[in-house]
Amino acid sequence: MKTTVKIKKWQLVRYKSQDTVADLTQKEFIAVGKRAFRKQKELREVLLPSGLTAVKAEAFLGCDALESVLLCEQDCVGISSSTFANCKNLTVLQNAQVVTAIGERAFMGCEKLEAPTFGRYLRKIGAFAFAKCASVRQLELPACIKSVGDAAFSDCVSLEKVEMQEGFSAVSPAMFRGCGALSDVTLPTTVCEISASMFRDCAALAQIELPSQMKKIGKKAFLGCGKMEQITLPLGVTSIGGRAFDRMPALREVILPHSIRRLGFGAFGLGFPKKGSEKIKLFVDSEYMMRRMKHRLILCGSYFRVELIRTGKTIEERKRERHRANLEQKPAHLMDDFD
Repeated sequence: MKTTVKIKKWQLVRYKSQDTVADLTQKEFIAVGKRAFRKQKELREVLLPSGLTAVKAEAFLGCDALESVLLCEQDCVGISSSTFANCKNLTVLQNAQVVTAIGERAFMGCEKLEAPTFGRYLRKIGAFAFAKCASVRQLELPACIKSVGDAAFSDCVSLEKVEMQEGFSAVSPAMFRGCGALSDVTLPTTVCEISASMFRDCAALAQIELPSQMKKIGKKAFLGCGKMEQITLPLGVTSIGGRAFDRMPALREVILPHSIRRLGFGAFGLGFPKKGSEKIKLFVDSEYMMRRMKHRLILCGSYFRVELIRTGKTIEERKRERHRANLEQKPAHLMDDFD
């Protein structure tokens, strides 16, 4: 079968061949058009030319045998939505560090894709961009990324470690939902919230250190994290979303700061605990906070799921301490019992 390479207005609009390798390094175009390589079922490797700026939507739709794509290391390339979606044999995108944007579902379902290397040019990752990439084991998210779409890395069942560099703040809802092997997460101080369902059903996540700048825990943020036993919320957290700590059978201790102002419906589960299971111990630092939290737990439906424990001093103890301090600071000749 004759190889067909159709270029129009500096855009590759159609490639058709039975060859397993498409060497286009000597061709002149700046964009790969929509569905340009569609249904090239024999295609295993693609070499793209220098000067490339964009790979458009569904460019490799139906390329079931595709294993490798080479980008020129001098370019800055944007990848559109669903570009490599369901390319189940795609193993590597070479020179991925030159990518500036990754569209929605760009690599969704690429089951053999190795951990992508994100370079300093990347600004955006679209929704579901790497969802169901079953071979990705480790991620490093640089600070240059300004936007991450919903569920961008969801259902990456082999993902074990995520490191967010200092300066990264672009967390999103359901970002790591269903990553059952995820056990090691590093959050920088620039992350100010755990988004809704961000770590939902991350069954292997046993512990996480929340940065001191944290302000909000979104709804269902840790729902289904079955191995997590203890979590400390830093001072400054004001809101815990609905069902944020529900369906966590191993959870025994939560340390709450006095900055908490809102508990979402079922924040720690609803109703009574299952027979034989222990209540979650909520540690608070004052008697006043105990009263306030009791009222909020009743309103949100989690009261019977938890046990409130005061770690600080009672109001009377604090009054006595203040009185003693005043006496120690008062000159002896002004005391009432001075002789």
